[in-house]
Amino acid sequence: IATTTDSAIQLAAAKGYGIMGASPFPLERLIRIVETYRAAAPEADPKLAVSRFYYAAPTREEALAEALPFITRFAERMRGVFLAKQSPLGGRPFNPDEIIERSLIGSYSEVEDKIHHLHEKTALRSLLLKPVSLNPAKWLTALDVFAERIRPALPFAANRDIAA
Repeated sequence: IATTTDSAIQLAAAKGYGIMGASPFPLERLIRIVETYRAAAPEADPKLAVSRFYYAAPTREEALAEALPFITRFAERMRGVFLAKQSPLGGRPFNPDEIIERSLIGSYSEVEDKIHHLHEKTALRSLLLKPVSLNPAKWLTALDVFAERIRPALPFAANRDIAA
């Protein structure tokens, strides 16, 4: 279940359903979702699936050069949606710099470190990757990079669903 509502998280825990965190969710929100689930069902596995924007390259600069145009466009569109709906959030959650920070975008080692940190803080079970590039031809290449370079460096991924 993809939700941030306490009652829905508690229902998921009671029924043994897994939970999901969306790409824009900050780590603090993911931690709160997992804590709410565990408080409702201490023995249950939240089976947390986390969606993240993703792009890895040999250097952070190369990754940002590819990802930033996509992220900027995404942020602009989402701010427009929130403003059109007259949401009390306005467009605040869609600052490109904050989205980059919450995403798995950077050098290979930086992305590995971010995944380790996510796993350490949330015990995530599945990782859903959304390659970010304005060039669709690079999406599959980005996922190949994950499979070949990053996933093997994640010792906890061997027996889990940590996959692209």
